[in-house]
Amino acid sequence: MKRNVQLLYSIFLGCCVWAGCGKRGAPTRSEPVPIAHVHDTPQTDGVIEAWRDAGLAPEGFSAIQPIPYGAATCMRGTVQGVEAQVCEFSKDSALDEAVKSLRKEWSQNAVRTGLTMRNKHTLLIAVDRAHRDPAGRVMVPLAATFSKQ
Repeated sequence: MKRNVQLLYSIFLGCCVWAGCGKRGAPTRSEPVPIAHVHDTPQTDGVIEAWRDAGLAPEGFSAIQPIPYGAATCMRGTVQGVEAQVCEFSKDSALDEAVKSLRKEWSQNAVRTGLTMRNKHTLLIAVDRAHRDPAGRVMVPLAATFSKQ
């Protein structure tokens, strides 16, 4: 009886080790998601770097998965308390639909301070849900820096 228990235990451990080895090459959640940039448009990471160079202190920007609005890539974070998102689109029609969808969503959710701004095939989305920027001291330079890209 004791020998059967030991045999079952050995088989169980062997299966556990074997199952764990099969996952060696699988990506982990902490690995960064590769970004597929769109050609001939301001790139998300370039926009964020321009904000940093302008002294706007962007924070927490990371790729959004799944990618929303039919975009090729999107990154989301905050800039001095204002929620910001930068998306690159490969088609004008998808970008136009994204703007329509956002504005409809904002009107349904009573968003009072929101901005969508297009630069070629890149879209800036900024929302001040927390009402931290009533005078536009963040939104105005955010948009101005984006437009220069």
